[in-house]
Amino acid sequence: MKAIEYLGRIGKLNEQINRKLRTAERWRDMAYKITADPGKQHFNPNRNTSEPYEKCIVKADELEREVTADIDRLADMKFETEAMICMLDDETAQDILRLRYVELFMWEDVIAVIDKSRSQVFRKHKKAVK
Repeated sequence: MKAIEYLGRIGKLNEQINRKLRTAERWRDMAYKITADPGKQHFNPNRNTSEPYEKCIVKADELEREVTADIDRLADMKFETEAMICMLDDETAQDILRLRYVELFMWEDVIAVIDKSRSQVFRKHKKAVK
């Protein structure tokens, strides 16, 4: 695995977590919009007897459990990546990699925090990930 791919794992996992959270929220919204029909007394042995909203709640719960596990993995990845970044000799390069890949800053924000020119930041970044 290349250094840039290794560093990018955190961002990808973070995106997956956010996507799962949005999906779980949609399932919960659907569950609240579905109403039970207490007036139906007719019994059909071929019909699913669970309430329609149960499926939505179960799916939301499954996704939220997955998110919890993913968050644990994300914390481990951040710790591991932080340790790798600390092995660099150049403190500015460490800060650039930490801001960009651990804290997930946009490039403009990294440049503002580092307080160096755009080309200097990209040059240090390129050197650090080789």
